[in-house]
Amino acid sequence: MDLLKQQYKLMQSARAALFSYGDTFTLAHFTEDLPMFGGNSIRSLWVHTANTYQFWLGNFAQQQEFPFIKPLFVANLNEVRRVFQEVNSLTEQFLQHFEEKWSEPITGEIPWRKINMQVTPLALFTHVITHECHHKGQIVSMSRQLGYTPPDTDLLRF
Repeated sequence: MDLLKQQYKLMQSARAALFSYGDTFTLAHFTEDLPMFGGNSIRSLWVHTANTYQFWLGNFAQQQEFPFIKPLFVANLNEVRRVFQEVNSLTEQFLQHFEEKWSEPITGEIPWRKINMQVTPLALFTHVITHECHHKGQIVSMSRQLGYTPPDTDLLRF
């Protein structure tokens, strides 16, 4: 659906703003585990977000094999950008594949819960983009805790 493609472009734009801001982080701050965020680092949240796209849109919805990415193997922000290039390709494939089937349920296994689940492509797409927005906000909060002053990274920037 063209509307969802436009919505994803807005998400990519907000992500690009966050990546540009991330270029100001030291490598130590990029990888620092913060206790107030469950011991996560900025790097681990970006990698977790990418893993979420790959699981739901790739593994679950399209039965493609995407391996789990471990944050320790993503050394810097340029590698995060590379991972998100793959996420962008996957998301474009997903949007094309389900273009006329947004309300048709997909059934698949949730391995970490050992259950099967039925969900629509529209619900999956909504989940991954809202999930990214949630973690984008956490990354901004983490950066403030580390002493940075974030720019506006919202979907609508002023």
